[in-house]
This record gives sequence, C-alpha cells and structure tokens, in this order.
Amino acid sequence: MGIPYALKASVLVMLVVQPGWRSVAGQCIRSEDHQEASECCRQKPRIPKDIAHNCFKENNEKGNLGPEELMVCVLNCAYNAMGVMNEAGEVIAEKYISSLTGLEGSMVAVVTNAAKSCADISADIKRDIENVESSCNLYPTMYQICVTQLTTSNCPAEHWTKSPICDQVKAGAQPC
Repeated sequence: MGIPYALKASVLVMLVVQPGWRSVAGQCIRSEDHQEASECCRQKPRIPKDIAHNCFKENNEKGNLGPEELMVCVLNCAYNAMGVMNEAGEVIAEKYISSLTGLEGSMVAVVTNAAKSCADISADIKRDIENVESSCNLYPTMYQICVTQLTTSNCPAEHWTKSPICDQVKAGAQPC
C-alpha cells in the first residue's frame, strides 16, 4: 500500500516549497515560483552530500518507489547513516544538532532551536504517522519538515533573500 494522497501532497510541498506560510488573502505562490520560494531562507544542506547521494542511489535502484516515497526513504536512510536516530526510529535532537556542519552566526541558534522544538513534539509526530503505510520510516521526513518550517519562519535577516516572491513568503502566502 502506498502513502495516502493527502500525505504525499503535504510531504512533497513541504519538502520542495519549505512552507511555514500563513494564508494571506489574494496571494499565493505559483507552482513555477516554488523553487525560488524554497530558497528564500539561504541555508546549508543539513545532510552531507555523500550520504544524500548514496541514499538516493540505494533507494532509487529499488525501482518500485514513487517520487514521494523515494524522498521518504532517502531521508530515512540519510538519518540512519548520520547516526541521529534511536532504536525506535526517532531523531535524537542532540545528535542531529551535532551532525550539522557549516552553520554560522545566528543560523546556529535558529536551527538548534528548531531541532529542539521538533524533538519536543516527538509524540505528536509519531501519532500523526502511526497509521500511515509507507515503505520507510516517515518520522525523519516529518522531523525534517518541522525543522525546515521553523527555520524558515525564524530565518535571520542576513540569510533572507529579498525578492518579490520571498516578500510573498514572508507575508504568509501559501502555494497555489
């Protein structure tokens, strides 16, 4: 059985578009602008490139995963490879934080606070995914979405891209 459509759509939009956006009357981010919107808060990747590449290759070779399921499995693989999960498949915030490299200045505090806040709602994340069928553990994906949302919502000014699309994101526009 696959991931339900509503969750697929949510995961894909959250991973690609990095929301955290609130509804603003008359504004929405068009699909052709989602890439730009996802880059409004400039930040270093949280998963080392070699791990991401190896996990993508390993899971893509299975050949039976749709794009959303593939992303879920890649994140699960990457979090395991980074050693940031416990035996129950939950992210350990302290290990996640210590695995981050290349963060500088105020971004360190923003991502650290986001990681801790998302760990604090671990029970909620587990409850939300407990009845969802997936080829791989959904917890790392939902944790990553949480960290991304909080990081984007609290993005330091020096990391924020000034553009009309990013102004819409900051104002709370949602994807169309």
